[in-house]
Amino acid sequence: MTAMNYLIISLAIGFTEQLFFESTTCGVIETAKEDFRCFFKQISFTKDLLLLDLTDSVDIEKFKTSCDTLKACYSSLECRKNDPQYVELSRNTNTICSAILFLGTDFVDCKKKIDEVKGDCDTVGNTCDTVFGKDQCLKPLIVDSCGEEKWFRFRENIINLKKPSLPDCDFDQYRN
Repeated sequence: MTAMNYLIISLAIGFTEQLFFESTTCGVIETAKEDFRCFFKQISFTKDLLLLDLTDSVDIEKFKTSCDTLKACYSSLECRKNDPQYVELSRNTNTICSAILFLGTDFVDCKKKIDEVKGDCDTVGNTCDTVFGKDQCLKPLIVDSCGEEKWFRFRENIINLKKPSLPDCDFDQYRN
């Protein structure tokens, strides 16, 4: 191989690498690289969420780290920043993180109080009618045990968590 052939091949390889691997034009390869970059962070986040014990401060801290890492990854995506699916995924991740971290940190003391006096009040349900327990029994229980401000924060976090799974529910009815 002559020096000239070597130079031409080296330039061609360099140009090709720049075109396919350093491109910011968001071609197929760049988009796939971005997707792959967040893939393992998504797996870690999901695992930490599924194994989370809200009463374990180590689990809560580990989950917070997973949230922060995944949110940072989503924020760094250039090719997907306007993709509706990724925008929705990022928004859902933020919602889950905010709600779970609230329940595992700011709401812990209140949870202990309401567990002591819970009585017949069910926990958060999976239908629109039982989102805050049968006959909305959680509202007076939380307000009486922990105060109105704690209820407002609890209500908003639960509404945000439940909206995707209960799209036909009128959550505004609970904001009175």
